[in-house]
Amino acid sequence: MKTSRSSTFPSVRRWGRIPFAIAAATLVSQALPAADLTNYGVTKFRAFEQTGALPGSPPSPTDYGFYTHAYQSTAGALLFGLVTGPGGLPSGLSENGDDPQLLDSTSTESSQSALDSANPNGTYAFQLFNSMGQPVNSQLVLTGDAYPTAPGLANFAAAQDINRAQPFALQWTKPAQLDAADYVVVLVRVDGNLVYSSPFPWQLGALSGTTITHSIPANILPETGAIEGEIDFVNVTARETQLVPGATGLAAYGARTTFPLKVHADSGGGGGDTTAPTLLSVSPTLGSIGVSPSTPVIFNFSEAMKPLKLINWFGPPNVGTFTYAWSVDGKSLTCTYPGGFPPSTSITWQLVGSGFADLAGNPLGGNNLAGQFFTSAGGSTNPCQNGTEGRVNSFFLARLAYYTQTSAAAPAPVLNGVDDTAATFLCSFSPSGLSVSAAVAILPGGARKTLTSQFGQFFLIDSFPSETALIAAYPNGAYSSEITLTGGTKSTQSVTVGNGSNTPHNSNFDPAQAINAAAAFTLSWDPFLNPTANDRIEITIYDDLGQIVLHLPDECATPPKPLAVTATSVTLPANLLKPAKIYPVELTFSHIGDFKSNAAPAMVTLSAFNKATRFNIKTSGGGTPNSSPIITGYRVAADARFEVDVTGAVGHTIKLEASDLVAGWTTVGSAVVPAGGKVTVRDSRLANLKAQEYRVRSE
Repeated sequence: MKTSRSSTFPSVRRWGRIPFAIAAATLVSQALPAADLTNYGVTKFRAFEQTGALPGSPPSPTDYGFYTHAYQSTAGALLFGLVTGPGGLPSGLSENGDDPQLLDSTSTESSQSALDSANPNGTYAFQLFNSMGQPVNSQLVLTGDAYPTAPGLANFAAAQDINRAQPFALQWTKPAQLDAADYVVVLVRVDGNLVYSSPFPWQLGALSGTTITHSIPANILPETGAIEGEIDFVNVTARETQLVPGATGLAAYGARTTFPLKVHADSGGGGGDTTAPTLLSVSPTLGSIGVSPSTPVIFNFSEAMKPLKLINWFGPPNVGTFTYAWSVDGKSLTCTYPGGFPPSTSITWQLVGSGFADLAGNPLGGNNLAGQFFTSAGGSTNPCQNGTEGRVNSFFLARLAYYTQTSAAAPAPVLNGVDDTAATFLCSFSPSGLSVSAAVAILPGGARKTLTSQFGQFFLIDSFPSETALIAAYPNGAYSSEITLTGGTKSTQSVTVGNGSNTPHNSNFDPAQAINAAAAFTLSWDPFLNPTANDRIEITIYDDLGQIVLHLPDECATPPKPLAVTATSVTLPANLLKPAKIYPVELTFSHIGDFKSNAAPAMVTLSAFNKATRFNIKTSGGGTPNSSPIITGYRVAADARFEVDVTGAVGHTIKLEASDLVAGWTTVGSAVVPAGGKVTVRDSRLANLKAQEYRVRSE
């Protein structure tokens, strides 16, 4: 097997086995949110090389390849993936170095027969995992051997004498196999490094299969270096849109042709340039407040840049939809968020220096590569705007404790399993219009905790195995924020941290396990004891895919949907829930210990103690409830065998399944859920197994 060059079908990436410690953490009982995945596919392709003008020098075959990919909505949403074909041997998908949102893998063979032997036509099963090990599964059928005719550059001679200061249009003939539902991709490399590409099939603006010309922008090609162009034809033979809602699966056959490109000796260039480019300015300016949501973000650089870009965004809900446009001179990059940014939101950006380069290949230099601005309410009174967000500096302290309720009895602290953090201390400082070099939280007694700077914000997160341990480390009393401005000036503000509320408790737990989905149901809880004016109750109900079914209060709704801190119930409308389902619920009591908004410089200080209880509600009707099992804990027992704690529907059989990441899933243990609704299932096999992945299902 050989490895290919980076292209629409990028280079092969090898994936290693997951150690047991990580494999255990991949246990899940719910599917990966579909929104994490936007596009996935398998492609068999043929690679060609063109060395002269047509028709005298037609492309000749060089490689035969197999390409798999998964494109995520946000970088980091997916950790890795497996694609298993008819041969039974999975290929691993891992992050592509040119695009952090892309997971992919490519292998190439020296002949068509070798490719068909290694990657035969048939069904290819996808298994993709996020950082918590939650999976999404799908499959694509690759059949037909519908390889497109090899692309051929029609204006080969002109492409050997390009004026690099002007756009240059590559031209080719559309093959009979492609139509508007197929794709064409154009790429350019210099000394083997990708410097330009048209949008890929999984990106906005991808070229359709009927395209016959595409221009390389001006100032992309350097004066020196080996320049290679590439045209890829992608014939989509199957398009899957049902198995993973919101994502498109593509099964395709492809053909690609590479060819040399040359620039005119007098067309200009920066030969010998060794100076790193810098970011001169950005619009909106750093710390801007009240920015119109429709405003594009424009980065201005000190010199012409290659059309590369690697930007981390925080704030926009779907960063994969950004569109990017370089100016004609290559010195400005305009970033547009379709539909506009969310109103009253903090938008943070970070340019990755290695993801930008000038025409000579020098990476972006300088220190000011991150910034933040705040969007306005969109010209109207926005119910999401609380009067402080995005307008002043804010210092926030919070203690958070998490509980689970599995019966009508009192909730118990979260101890292990998927919710292995029972308590957390959070401290953050968000500057607005201030240049800050350091932020410190000073605890009662004088202990100092330095906050970590991330993209202009400052954070401290500390986790504990119990609420008691949290309070011991961060006790009640007077805390101080010490903010050091650039230049050395310090600003100190105080905030008092006090006791929390009572622990939330669902007061009609048993009736909530047999809800008639066709009728309204009142879900109730014990009252929030002695609330103050700034305290808050929140309740969130999720479906079995992790999507929010109900969240109150919802100030962003039209009209807003309140939930008073004195409320002890909420009525679920008829047909809000579906029959025969289990719905996770989180009920939170937030007690505000201190709130100040009159400090100088303009500063809001806030302390809170939040207690959250998680429990399930179930619907009847439509037959026996489909009890998507909930994993509450897992461990290696004293005899070195793996076991898992599960809650599920009484009387149902919980099957524990395992995979060694090569073979398929095998049932390795089972148990019937007793009256209490909880059961432990063990791997019945001998200990000391190689790396395993586990999952549970209910029958």
